[in-house]
Amino acid sequence: MKIYGLKAALLTAAYCIATLPAAPVAEAADYKTFPGTACMPYGNNTSWAELTYRPGGVTTEGTANEYILCGLTTDSENGWSSTTPTNIGMSFKTSSTTNSPIICTANAGSAFIFGALTYAGELNLAPNATGTLSINGVFGSDSYSWLPVTINCRLPPKTTLARIYMNEPSSTYIPPA
Repeated sequence: MKIYGLKAALLTAAYCIATLPAAPVAEAADYKTFPGTACMPYGNNTSWAELTYRPGGVTTEGTANEYILCGLTTDSENGWSSTTPTNIGMSFKTSSTTNSPIICTANAGSAFIFGALTYAGELNLAPNATGTLSINGVFGSDSYSWLPVTINCRLPPKTTLARIYMNEPSSTYIPPA
């Protein structure tokens, strides 16, 4: 009887150890996606009424260019540098019957961080097309983790910003020692 009880105890212990969660591991990259609906009107010439918010993104329904501002969440443990920059992409679609030139600017930093940097990108969408505008190599002060990033875009008429995605290529979780 004692051998059977010992066997059962060993099997139970082995099962418990095998099903323990693995220890957290630092990740080498962190991909994030933000909906276009997370953006808000930007500047004096664009109001909430001039933008349409749907589950598929934010759209300019009128006949004029409109401007939006989007804040991106960052959480890099090590900060970004020229050797570990982040890459940002934005997915657009248009229902316009004419070309739709899109201009976006990414700002890395804030009024409180000396040396905030600006990066720009352009995309010219053909009529009734989709496309991605990429802004690669974004970095700021090497000594600042959790760098604030904002994007502002000029959206042509009948154009939708569906999503923004970002890759922070440095560790975003460093386990405690």
